[in-house]
Amino acid sequence: MTSAENQSSEAGWPKVLREDRPFWRFAAVILGVLSFCKGIRRPSTWAATQSMVNYSHGLVKRGLFGATLGNWFHLEHYTRFSVSAYLVIFIFMALLCLFTVRSRVFSKVGDGEVVAVFFASFTVTFIAHLVGYLDISLGLITVGLLLIKDVRLRLLVAFPLCLAGLLLHESFFLIFFPVVLFSFVVDAMVLKDASKRTWIWALSVLLLLFSVAVTMRLAMARPMTPETAAVLQQEITRRADFTVRHDFFVVVQRSAADNIRMTIDVARKKRSFVAFSLLKFCLFLPTILLIYSCISRIIRQIEDRRARRWLSIAAFFAAISPLFLQILGWDTARWDAMTGLETFLVLLVLCRTLPVTAIAVPRGFRNAAVLAIALSMITGEGLMDKEEINTLPFSRPMRELMKSIKHHGWTAPEAPVMEVNSD
Repeated sequence: MTSAENQSSEAGWPKVLREDRPFWRFAAVILGVLSFCKGIRRPSTWAATQSMVNYSHGLVKRGLFGATLGNWFHLEHYTRFSVSAYLVIFIFMALLCLFTVRSRVFSKVGDGEVVAVFFASFTVTFIAHLVGYLDISLGLITVGLLLIKDVRLRLLVAFPLCLAGLLLHESFFLIFFPVVLFSFVVDAMVLKDASKRTWIWALSVLLLLFSVAVTMRLAMARPMTPETAAVLQQEITRRADFTVRHDFFVVVQRSAADNIRMTIDVARKKRSFVAFSLLKFCLFLPTILLIYSCISRIIRQIEDRRARRWLSIAAFFAAISPLFLQILGWDTARWDAMTGLETFLVLLVLCRTLPVTAIAVPRGFRNAAVLAIALSMITGEGLMDKEEINTLPFSRPMRELMKSIKHHGWTAPEAPVMEVNSD
């Protein structure tokens, strides 16, 4: 078929289907909505219970949310907690989309295929399923911080926001702090002014030491005693209008060392644990590999070999940092999902900061992207609390929403019969 005949045959199709870049942007939006709807649910009672922990019994881990938003807005009412949880996750997703657009990844990496791969992935499905968990609040803080383009302002704001993230949940140090630190590494590398570069390095090291000190303070603090946990459970049970999760109060009595010992013990006694953990990781691996291949192609454009090597190392560890949480708890798919998100954030930081030319993805990447999207769309692995994903037309969440409107309230889900969470 000649070029003229080809153009004539495509004339009847809308632009969004005829041209690659509009198509992949459209696909990213549509597939992102579908992936999100596959995982969204009523916030779990575990998350609702955790949101009520505060500092009434001294400085305890994960007490900031309950001491602030939980107290101010009386989130002991499940309906109020649900509204706040949905609001937080919708704002987080909106900021993530905004950061994606501002990073110019659509024009710097192919036609945007990698963006469609991420938003279609099981990572987005699992993030939606974490509605109400503190991971979403941590992500909101991180993306909000990364949206600040001015490096000096971002550095100054990073100190209070990183402190807030660590007080919300100490996992912030391994999940999101690495990409925050990575953003300053990239900024320092592109600056030509030696004095400004030294200033950024100095403050970045200070931020690292500050975050390490806060994390160690939280990690080394004595866990909650059984007596204090029992009193806290009674207080929360008395205030809450939902059934609190008793297993949560078992978790707050464990130290980081206890978690490591228990995880090793579970892996040793249950041989299927490692096999199923690796199998779950395979659900996220295609997306992570495709995104990371784009990261590598961007970094290879840097002419300075030494700078290229160090940036590659920094990008690698920033991307995989959530996987280190595998030794602290057995919510394996949760850490896999955070790894997928972190890898995507690393890509966005590079696209936003590095003055590199646009890279064209090979045909093989596009074919792999189509295959990864197809696999993501049909993935049906169980999620947290032993729930299964929603499937099109997402009738279950719609029924729950209509039921809540009919009865003028949002009913809390029943607590699942399961082993103690390692949150």
